[in-house]
Amino acid sequence: GAQVDQVLTSAQFDNQPEDLQPATARRLYGRVLTSSVSQLETYYENSFEYFLNYGLKLRPRAENELDAIQAGNYFHQNLDHLVKYLQKNKLALTDLSQPELAVLMQKIGAGLQETKRYQQLLHEPFNRYLFSVLDQTVGQLARNWRARAEHTALKSAYSELSFGPGQKLPGLSFTLPAGRRIDLEGKIDRVDLARANEAALGQVIDYKSSAKSFEPGKFAAGLTLQMVSYLDVLAKHPSFFAGTLPLKLLGAFYQTVTQKLVKLNKADSFGSNFQAKFALAASEKQLMYKGIMVVNQQALAAADQAVAAKENSHFYAGLSKKKDGQFSMGRSLSFSPAELDLLLAYDELLVKQAANQILSGQITLNPFRAGQQNQLAYSNYRDIYFFDPLLPQNSYHEIGSLHKQDLLILIKNKLKEARDNGATNS
Repeated sequence: GAQVDQVLTSAQFDNQPEDLQPATARRLYGRVLTSSVSQLETYYENSFEYFLNYGLKLRPRAENELDAIQAGNYFHQNLDHLVKYLQKNKLALTDLSQPELAVLMQKIGAGLQETKRYQQLLHEPFNRYLFSVLDQTVGQLARNWRARAEHTALKSAYSELSFGPGQKLPGLSFTLPAGRRIDLEGKIDRVDLARANEAALGQVIDYKSSAKSFEPGKFAAGLTLQMVSYLDVLAKHPSFFAGTLPLKLLGAFYQTVTQKLVKLNKADSFGSNFQAKFALAASEKQLMYKGIMVVNQQALAAADQAVAAKENSHFYAGLSKKKDGQFSMGRSLSFSPAELDLLLAYDELLVKQAANQILSGQITLNPFRAGQQNQLAYSNYRDIYFFDPLLPQNSYHEIGSLHKQDLLILIKNKLKEARDNGATNS
């Protein structure tokens, strides 16, 4: 009967999406795509997810809970209020004592919790406890930041800096075939600036709720465009940040804003007063900057004035100073200025490639997999995909790891290929 026919027909079900017709894609997206970097990263993670999320705008039902996104926003707002307080009162972070900073952070947190955005969450006792933990963590981050500020020429110049159409900072814009265009917009968590040797020195800081580092393999596949894109914004608009001075980029770094649990199970975990050693309990290594560093000895000397010869930096992961006083990047991902230019050019190529495919209506069910990590693990659309890697028509696109030199070779080949095809004009 009908039920038998339905069962037999289901065996022929194909969950592969079809590309949009050009007219449909044009009605859905227009000819100018205004996009954030994270949206383009979603396209490279799984282009079908991009279509569902940003094309059809399907969203899971909102729930009244303190989730990772809400917690991340709370961290960002605390640190943004701190920077803006300092700027408003024309203060440097080092002008505040540690006790004064602690009081200020308590006031900032209390003020945020009085807003409607968080008031509804505070009705739950468990959420009140979670907010107290968040306050302790952001307070520790502020203390660590204050301690670092005494030993660096870099000062926080911008917080939650928006760029893109309609903003003071224009951002990035690229022309595409068939009269199309991509306008990149976004918000940079923090930009630190310093004056060093008749030039301005700049670095980008991006707050993350969990430890993260720059992975060449994921960047090559378009999954981690954010940090390089932010550096490109600075490189494209030096006068915004440095006025008439040349702008030298130190790098872009992730700043973990949550602490890793530390096991206090060793004899040296406690002092003579049987109290947990503060530096260990605070897990300060988790608060070090990790990311992309540009090799420049003078810039590094200005950025980290605390590190002594034959010591490791307490600011930047992987950075140390040799016996002769020169900085060594060790295993950190460091690039020469020329190599940074390659990263920026390749980033632009990936931005234009994704935008062109989106505006052309290209859709594929192609979730990424990198080792034990895969895109479906945190997707809200699994019930739509019906993805099954055992089916012949379903497969992950695999992301392998790359060493720095392999990444640079890949980039040079991709850029040459794009030039040969006339695809690098912007």
